Amino acid sequence: MTRNEIQSLALDETAPMIERIISNALLKSHQQSNLYALESLLNRTFGTPKQTTFNNQITEKPIFVSLNLDIPNT
Repeated sequence: MTRNEIQSLALDETAPMIERIISNALLKSHQQSNLYALESLLNRTFGTPKQTTFNNQITEKPIFVSLNLDIPNT
């Protein structure tokens, strides 16, 4: 939709209230140059994208060093 179409929908008294609310939110978001309203609407409509995290833990084993200090008898 163009900005003019959204503005006319926001001002249309016969349009359903939810359409007017969304139109006003999009117009306000556009004025402030942010996409928060659009992102919020899309996340609520389609759900947030799946985000995966990788858990690559490296478990280190302790190193035991033994030192023999006994001097051999020769």
